[in-house]
Amino acid sequence: MALAEEERRRRREEEAHPAVVEETRAAVEEVTLTAEEREARDARLARLAAGFTPSGRTRRGSDLDARPDTAGLTRRGSDSGIRYAEFGTGTWERTDTTRDDTGTTTATEEVAPPAEETAPPAEEARRSEERAAADTRAEVRSDRLKAVAENADQGKRLLDPTDALAKGVQAPTAAGLGQEATEMAANAPKPDPGGGSGAEVLKHNASATGVSGASLSAVTELLSFGASVADSFRNLRTALVKGSGAGYHNAHKKGKTKATDAGMSVASTGANAGTIAKEAVKLQGVASTAASAEASGVLSGVAGVAKSVRAAFKSKGALEKIHGLRQLQKANAAQSQRLLRLETEANTAELNARFAREAVERARNDRDGRTEDEWAAGIRAAGAAYEQAALIEARAKADFLGNAQDLEDLTFATNLAKSRKVSQAAKEMGGGVMGEGLKGAGGIATVAIVATGALASNPAGWITAAVGAGLVLTTAAYKGGSAAYGRFQEAHHPELYTPEGEPIPTAKDTGDSLLHAMKFWKKITRYKRQLAAHKIYNMVSRENTDPALRASALHLLTLIKAGHTDHKMEREEWEASLRQPAKKADWIKEITDQLASS
Repeated sequence: MALAEEERRRRREEEAHPAVVEETRAAVEEVTLTAEEREARDARLARLAAGFTPSGRTRRGSDLDARPDTAGLTRRGSDSGIRYAEFGTGTWERTDTTRDDTGTTTATEEVAPPAEETAPPAEEARRSEERAAADTRAEVRSDRLKAVAENADQGKRLLDPTDALAKGVQAPTAAGLGQEATEMAANAPKPDPGGGSGAEVLKHNASATGVSGASLSAVTELLSFGASVADSFRNLRTALVKGSGAGYHNAHKKGKTKATDAGMSVASTGANAGTIAKEAVKLQGVASTAASAEASGVLSGVAGVAKSVRAAFKSKGALEKIHGLRQLQKANAAQSQRLLRLETEANTAELNARFAREAVERARNDRDGRTEDEWAAGIRAAGAAYEQAALIEARAKADFLGNAQDLEDLTFATNLAKSRKVSQAAKEMGGGVMGEGLKGAGGIATVAIVATGALASNPAGWITAAVGAGLVLTTAAYKGGSAAYGRFQEAHHPELYTPEGEPIPTAKDTGDSLLHAMKFWKKITRYKRQLAAHKIYNMVSRENTDPALRASALHLLTLIKAGHTDHKMEREEWEASLRQPAKKADWIKEITDQLASS
């Protein structure tokens, strides 16, 4: 163990001082070795040295540290610096690497980029099948949502007239009877063997009426909620898929609007649930009238205020559009002055063509004193002049008639858009801001009256709510009447509302048209909005439309929120999209929806 430890210590010292150890070992060998042993040692070292080619390198820091030029050095193990590398599946590339003065390796020949990996045909086919299956699943989900929305909306449309009567007539009547019953019960003598002089019977009847009306309204609102949720999901998915362009804005707007409608349906359902609970409590007599009225008033107030605020925002948007459409109407009136100038030019051209034709007739009849050639030459000159005048007349009349038709279509669409926005503002202000606001105020007033303990003697709450319900009923009746008239017109006079170039359906007689008008659950498919949308689209999609009229038509689309910013497009891209026949149906539907009064 001691000898091994001594050997390890000696080796560490030799490694730490290699130069000293070599010199000491050489001195010892010179003394201890014989001449023959030294000659054998030198021969062995010479043979070993002959087996190695000197590289020219020296140890850094030694006395012979004369380093060669860096440009002459090559990569160790290479063939004169020629290095082979394989990239991807391509061919072998030769790269000559050298070093500059700073020691940076540079390439004298560019290396080919890696070859792109190509998926096998089977893998590509599998991916195509997966994409097709995903698209099919998305379409199936969209169709299901559409079916749910349409069925729920159909049920809501069937219940809407009865629900409007329940909200506008039955609910206020029940509230009035309940108020009267409460007042009779409060003024009845104590004890009252007659049951408060019939107050209990009146209260029972009023409560039963209130429960039935509120239940019908709750069912209608639940159907509306289902339709709104399904339609919102479907439209938001459509907007997400499209991203921009035709159909995007309408889908995105409907998605948000239907989501808000769903929220309003939830609030209305809560108010109806409160009314049902209030009337049921009064009907069963298990709680006080004041407590139940207070709870129902809170829910009705919240729903009414929410609907009123929403209607106020919608009215504000409609009023802003009305202002812009009025300015466009003034611009259209200025176009009428230009149309008068075109008409004057057309009349002048027609008069010149008439004079030229008369000149041809005179040349044909004037043969006295002329040779055959002179007579023929006169006719040819007069005919050429007439041909030129007739061409000018045709062009002038075509310009005038085309611009007159376009201006008429633009004026029709602008006036229709304005009237629809005025109607929207009136309906939102009357039925929304005032009607729903008064219903909410009635609920809040009921809560305040209950707090003062004067519920029996103060009918202000139910009277205020009844006035609001009356306004809501009036608005609903106006909307229903307008829709019925539109259905009658599309059935009785289809020739008036069929776009140019489309087949005209067979007109129905008055009796069948009236029956069609009474189908309140059906939507109008061929009326003024649809006709105006076709007219405006034809103006902006034609190549020969007058630039000034085209600019006015595009401005109209911008005012009704069918412009390029609404569809997340650049203006040039938007105008080019309007001229693409493949997107005609999407743009016409977009314009039709934006012309609606809702």
